[in-house]
This record gives sequence, C-alpha cells and structure tokens, in this order.
Amino acid sequence: DEHLICVVTGEVTELLLVSHGEVVGRGTVPVGLHTLMRTLESHAGALRSEVHSLLQLFAHTKDVSSHALHEPLTAAARHLAHTYQKGIESLVEHHTPTGMLVVAPGAAAAWFTHVFTDHVPLGDYRIRAASVQALHPHHLKAHVGGHGAHLDLALMAEAIFSHSHE
Repeated sequence: DEHLICVVTGEVTELLLVSHGEVVGRGTVPVGLHTLMRTLESHAGALRSEVHSLLQLFAHTKDVSSHALHEPLTAAARHLAHTYQKGIESLVEHHTPTGMLVVAPGAAAAWFTHVFTDHVPLGDYRIRAASVQALHPHHLKAHVGGHGAHLDLALMAEAIFSHSHE
C-alpha cells in the first residue's frame, strides 16, 4: 500500500511518499498557506482575518459560493492544484499511491484537501484515489513528542507513518 502525505506549512508543502511503512520518496512544492494568504490579499484586497474566516466557513459548510471572495479563492485553488500536480508527478512517477493525507493547520486542512480533490482529477496526480483525508497538526502531536511553538510537521509525519527496518 502506498500513500502520499502532503504537509502544508506556511511557505512550502513537504511531500512524503510512503510504501509499506517506509518512506520511498520526498519532495517539496513551493506553495503553502502563506501563498494563499498573499494571493488573496494582493488580487482580491482581502485581509488575513477575512481569509481565515473564509477558510473556517469552508471547513464547516464546504460551500462559499455566495461569499465575495469565492471567485478569487477558486482561481487560487486551480492555480495551486496545477502547481502541486507538477511537484507530485515526478515524485510518484514509478509508484501508484492509493491515498493521500493532507496535514495543514486549522481550517486550512479542509481547504487544501479540497484543492487536491476538486480542481485536478486525482488520476492526473497519478494517484489511484481510495481516499484523501485531512489531518491537523494536533493529530500528529498526540503521537510524537514535540515541544516548542514551531513543530517540524514533516518530520513528525515521517516518524508516525514510517517504520524502521533494521
């Protein structure tokens, strides 16, 4: 069984390809939560607080079609999806993941999961989609000891989802 784990941080998304409990590939896409924030600030005049509220609304309703930021948010999602596609294609070139886990802070987890599932067909990422699931950092923190304000989520995901074979 192979899975792709996407850990969305502020500026980048770390990719981990896990096969039978072992990390077999790593990658980085230069897109993160701050990319979305800056895009909506510059192209739609949105304040960060508005973007956070919009992501909260999306996480709870999955429908923001009546929101003033719907059009720029959808345009950003399409752009980010194609950027992710380029980064993921080379990583999974010789593999066929059956699922994806998206780790992102707060309400962004639901939105980034939406980006992966609704804007580019998963087959275009070369993923045989059994499932795409959102995880929050606290899901990882509960299983790996971590201290400090800024946790290395990619390292935590690797520690949880891979086994050491000695």
